[in-house]
Amino acid sequence: MFSLRADDEVDLELAEEHHAQVIFDLTDRSREHLGAWMPWVPATVTVADTLGFLKFVRAEYAAGRQFHANLRYRGEVVGAIGLRINRPNLTCEMGYWIGAGHEGRGIVTRGARALTSAAFRDLGLNRVEIRAGTRNARSRAVPERLGFTFEGVLREHEKVGERFLDHAVYSMLAADWAG
Repeated sequence: MFSLRADDEVDLELAEEHHAQVIFDLTDRSREHLGAWMPWVPATVTVADTLGFLKFVRAEYAAGRQFHANLRYRGEVVGAIGLRINRPNLTCEMGYWIGAGHEGRGIVTRGARALTSAAFRDLGLNRVEIRAGTRNARSRAVPERLGFTFEGVLREHEKVGERFLDHAVYSMLAADWAG
């Protein structure tokens, strides 16, 4: 099993099928918190839904197209973080979420720092991109804290529920990453 230690409190571990119950439970407890920004939340109504997603991302990982990890804080699964990889262009898009009640400790920022370093160092990628809803201040704060460059806004980029969200786009290039 792949794991990546961000620091003494935060670890990333490859999400596997046997994690389905704990990930579903965290999603279910955080449904209102996550549902404002994540379009997949309403469709995640059973552990089987989470298991199906985990099987999909494991196949994508095996094909080298995706990496999806549990975000652990002091050993507890508190969220997820991952990369969608575009190997021909040596780029990826990072996504993340954290359960209700776990915000404000820098967990996502620490995980994103470690994963960005791994994307450049271990995967040989040239660009890491992060997109976040323009009104999602906490999510936008992650790339801003890490020194990513704000590139602009994708208007009505994602449908969440009955509304369209604009996305702020941030990027980091390997040549600019200080780690």
